[in-house]
Amino acid sequence: ADTPHDILGSMKDLSAIPSENIDAIWSPGNLHYFHRHDVTQALKECFRVLKWGGWFHTYLIDMQKVGEHIYRNQLHAIVERTPQGP
Repeated sequence: ADTPHDILGSMKDLSAIPSENIDAIWSPGNLHYFHRHDVTQALKECFRVLKWGGWFHTYLIDMQKVGEHIYRNQLHAIVERTPQGP
């Protein structure tokens, strides 16, 4: 079965997607929005739907750096650079 390219929903519940059905998951910068106990469930679901050899892309924001920039009133400064950009 073909799976849509873009899926809107929670990473904690990917039950609409069959196991080992997805080649890649691009989900940058959202795991930090989960409560700690929900991160494990979200990752389990992502890896359940990935095909063998598939890849999962994410990154986590360094919240301490963000807090330091806010404290120093550096609201327009670049906090972090990644290979994809600031």
